[in-house]
Amino acid sequence: MKDFQITVEQTNMQTAHVKNFLQCVRTREKPRLDVETGAKAVVVINLAAESYREGKVMYWDEKRWKASDKPVKA
Repeated sequence: MKDFQITVEQTNMQTAHVKNFLQCVRTREKPRLDVETGAKAVVVINLAAESYREGKVMYWDEKRWKASDKPVKA
């Protein structure tokens, strides 16, 4: 079997994010990561961290944007 290498471009993601944001300010395009998607990602991360620290399951009420340790009623 022959050895081969895969070249992977390394990118500073913060720099790429800021460049995209500034480009969108200039052109009024939609950014790659919009505020709604970013907010939802942060919610998931924070709920996971709180669940781990507290040692209990956390639930998310998307309509009210509130977290609880009790299941959300439909």
